[in-house]
Amino acid sequence: MNNSNMYNYTRTARSGFSFIEIAIGFLVLGLCALPIFMLFHHGSTGTVQTREEIQAFGFSSDLLNHLKLLPFDDDFLSAKNRLEVPTTPASSGIVLPAMTSGFRRFLTIADQNPVYPNPYRYKTVTVEVEWVSSGVSKAVRMPFLLFCGPK
Repeated sequence: MNNSNMYNYTRTARSGFSFIEIAIGFLVLGLCALPIFMLFHHGSTGTVQTREEIQAFGFSSDLLNHLKLLPFDDDFLSAKNRLEVPTTPASSGIVLPAMTSGFRRFLTIADQNPVYPNPYRYKTVTVEVEWVSSGVSKAVRMPFLLFCGPK
């Protein structure tokens, strides 16, 4: 057998990929796919935060809507400083929808006495909902103005 024929035979038998070439190909593919998987992770985190904020706004809106139904001089609408409001406030008789665990609802009411002569009476109501998300304290505050006709 001729040496040049032997060289050609062994050279054509190695036309496939070696294990090292395949491993490097998978490594490059993995490095290209990593940012895509990180994008999915951050997208789901943003979705959870948005859902929690929507729930917090819903909880504060529920309380504000119930407070609007009470008479202006109701005992529950007297001046308060950051009172925690459970699901069922005993003094007002209103029943609020249950909140998801981890959320807390607070109520602040202040009587407003304008400096100038005014026939109307005002109260500022602030509902605050607090929760902890991923180890970070978050809060939503909704202010509202209640008023009553002439004294």
